[in-house]
Amino acid sequence: MIDRKPPLPLVPHSRILEFSRSSLHYQALPVSANDLELMKAIDEIHFNYPFYDGRNIRDELRNQGYLVGRGHIRTLMREMGIEALYHKPRLSQPHPWNKVYPYLLKGLKLTRAKLKVLSWRISNTLSPSFCVEALEEAIARYGIPEIFNNDQSSQFTSKSFTSILESHGIQISMDDRDGGWTIYLWNGSGGA
Repeated sequence: MIDRKPPLPLVPHSRILEFSRSSLHYQALPVSANDLELMKAIDEIHFNYPFYDGRNIRDELRNQGYLVGRGHIRTLMREMGIEALYHKPRLSQPHPWNKVYPYLLKGLKLTRAKLKVLSWRISNTLSPSFCVEALEEAIARYGIPEIFNNDQSSQFTSKSFTSILESHGIQISMDDRDGGWTIYLWNGSGGA
C-alpha cells in the first residue's frame, strides 16, 4: 500500500505507479446502514425470485414499503454480483478467441459406453471455473476418458478447460449444435 505521509511528494509516486493523483487520495466509504438493509431485502427477493430483474425487485421493495429507484437497485445488484436468471440468447456461442474442435463421435457406435452423470455443478455465470471443477472431479473419480464431447459454449472452449483435457491426452470433440448441456465421457475400455 502507499504510505500517506511519504518522504516524496505524491506526484512522483503517481508517475512511478502510473496512477492518477486523485486516486492516491481516494478512501473507500463503508456501505451505509440503509444500503445494507436494502441489500439484505434484495438478496431475499433474488433468492425467492431469481428471474426478477431490477424493475421487478424495485416493485417488490415498494410493496414492502421501501422507496427506492430502479437505478439504485441495479447498482446494489451489481455490487452484490447478482442478476436476473433467464434465458439469454446465444449463451452457447464459443468465445471468438477460443479454439473449436471437430465433432469426433459422428458415425461412431458407442456400444461400449455406459452413460451416467460422472460429476456436475451449477452456476449462474458463464465462468468456466465450475466446469473445470466438475471435469477434475470426474477424472479423479473415474479415470481418463478416451474422448470428451461437449457443446461449443465458451465455458468448454476456454483455455482453462481444454488445457486440462489436452494435458491428459484426451481427444476433444465438440457438437456443432447450439445450447446443449449434455456432456459425454466415453472410455474405450468399457468404463465410464
